[in-house]
Amino acid sequence: MEQSDTISELAKALCKVQKERLFALTTSENPFFKSKYADLSSVWEVARGPLTQNGLAVAQTMDTADDGTPVIVTTLLHESGEWLRGRLRLKPVKDDPQSVGSAITYARRYSLSAMLGIAQEDDDAEGAMGKRNKSKSSREAKPSGIKPMTEPQRKKLWAMMKEKEMSTEEAKRFFKYGLGESPTSQMASEMIEHFDRVFEKFIEAQEPQWGPPEE
Repeated sequence: MEQSDTISELAKALCKVQKERLFALTTSENPFFKSKYADLSSVWEVARGPLTQNGLAVAQTMDTADDGTPVIVTTLLHESGEWLRGRLRLKPVKDDPQSVGSAITYARRYSLSAMLGIAQEDDDAEGAMGKRNKSKSSREAKPSGIKPMTEPQRKKLWAMMKEKEMSTEEAKRFFKYGLGESPTSQMASEMIEHFDRVFEKFIEAQEPQWGPPEE
């Protein structure tokens, strides 16, 4: 974390900002993970008013580490000239424009939320536990007529993951992300049909690596 020589005025303004109800609405949906999340526009929507009302602004720019890895630089600016800055080094699943772009969007959202203390509307441990328990109960109550994923489907998905040059650990995470703990034949068919779309969502859902760029 970097900062200007003094941040007293900025700190006062930020305290006023955080008196507001900074909860971003979970308006975007991940159909494969069956969950909702607050996207970048939702985070900006809740942040913009309190920031401007208190003489604050946020600038998000790009930088690179010595090895070429992209870095998101988030700077909180105060009208007094004081500033506070954080850096988030990205780790895209693949080194292609699509993967890097998804990682940048994901990192901007988390960097902005972390800088201002913004949380998702339904982001609480109790609610998350309730969803997991409900999901588990649903799996346990699954009708016996539902067919499990077949071995040819498993092999097909494995081959498609290898085409994406995913490591074994990445493939395991991707497999669990798309199919959960109890994959069915229908789920596997849909994942094969919409494989590229699931892959894009998987990239967006990856947790970024926090910390300063390596020297």
